[in-house]
Amino acid sequence: MIAQSEVAPTMERAAEHGAAMEARAALSPERARPSALRAGASWASLGGDDARALRLAREALAARPGDVVSLDVVRAAGRRLGRWAEVAEACEALGAAARDPARAAAFWEEAGAVAADALGDDDRAERALRASLSREPGRPVAYRKLRAILEARGDTQSLEALVSGRLGAVDDEAERAGLYWEQARLRRALGLREGALESATRVVELDPSHVAALAMVAEVHAASGRLDETAAALAALAACAAAPEAQRRAARLGAMELYQHRLHRPDEALAQAEAMVDAGWADDALLDRALTLATESARWPAALRFARRAAEVAPPGAPRAEALLRVAGLLRDQLRDVPAARDQALRAHDAAPASLAVLRALLPLCAPDERARHARRAVEALREQMRVDAPTVERARDLAEVCRHGTQTRQRSPSSASRRCRRMASPGARLRWGACRGGPHLRDAPLVLRATQPGGRRAVVPISRGGDARASSSRGCRPRPRRWAA
Repeated sequence: MIAQSEVAPTMERAAEHGAAMEARAALSPERARPSALRAGASWASLGGDDARALRLAREALAARPGDVVSLDVVRAAGRRLGRWAEVAEACEALGAAARDPARAAAFWEEAGAVAADALGDDDRAERALRASLSREPGRPVAYRKLRAILEARGDTQSLEALVSGRLGAVDDEAERAGLYWEQARLRRALGLREGALESATRVVELDPSHVAALAMVAEVHAASGRLDETAAALAALAACAAAPEAQRRAARLGAMELYQHRLHRPDEALAQAEAMVDAGWADDALLDRALTLATESARWPAALRFARRAAEVAPPGAPRAEALLRVAGLLRDQLRDVPAARDQALRAHDAAPASLAVLRALLPLCAPDERARHARRAVEALREQMRVDAPTVERARDLAEVCRHGTQTRQRSPSSASRRCRRMASPGARLRWGACRGGPHLRDAPLVLRATQPGGRRAVVPISRGGDARASSSRGCRPRPRRWAA
């Protein structure tokens, strides 16, 4: 029941009535005097005469300690006058006297708030706030005030007990998730690892997108050596859209590492790799690692997906051709899809037409009447390169082998050309490779070997024996004039 002194004065001349009751109390006998004083205090409070109300209430309490109406007048008038010590004392007395737990908790809560905010007495405030929460754990002001006091003191153990008690009085799921997270942090600070794990798991159940709780679950499982649970928690963290991208990628990599090397479960490891590829986090290192894992575990469809992705992101030219050859090899050797393998090899040939490795992979997949065309294209690409770059022995070998694929005539290899040239030259001769700048026909000699002897004589040996190209020396028949590039 709300005290009469808290009701706004609606009756006329209430203050005068309070003064009259004070005069009546002075004339009353001892037994009736406390009642007159209490009535005068109540009327003075209603009339706004707070000083008179507070004085009469104190006199009534001196005559009759514990009088509830007088205590309530002291509480209300003292607030308006800023007499906070008397307000706190009255609230404590009212809380102790109240039989209803909810009303007692309200009085104790008010006493604690006044002691903390107005008096700065944290010890007195803590006692009052604990008394309030013991009667009604759901009091929000008492919880916040007591929590602030304990945090300022750094009392982690008391904070954990306070939060745990609060959980039993809250039904809202969002607030419960926040309390469980506070409980998890406090338990981890106290070294209660399993208790922190339990609280963090409750947070995830209530809020699956709680990034910090997901990270704590993975952390506690990892510290306890539970690798299976750690990998699952990392995968859940990586799937959380609210987590930062860097944290999600690190979690995916951690889960993949555990599944691949510690748990030896390639299917789950490949699932993590595919999730990273789908998220756009694929780089050369990841794709190579995933392709190696899929190949070693004989997961050929997964290996083909990673190989195709690697070919898509590979730089143009030789790197892309190499990646496409991996795709063609998987299609041909593991999935037995020769037409698809031929298509990938053709794409590799388009990416690097001068590559002998690509030509070697392509020709067995092509019809016999197509091989000369592809070899001719490789010869033209090699000659174009030799017009730009200096000839090398390796490129000469490639060109000689391509000519063997593209023509039916016997071609001289660089090693046989070198032996013949040395036989024609005298000891001490210097051998040099040269390239013909003629037309791009297969029967033209694309590369020659020249020996310069100490006397100035030269010997020239074409690598491919075609047309009228033939070995000659300065003492014999000269070949028809050409332009040579060393």
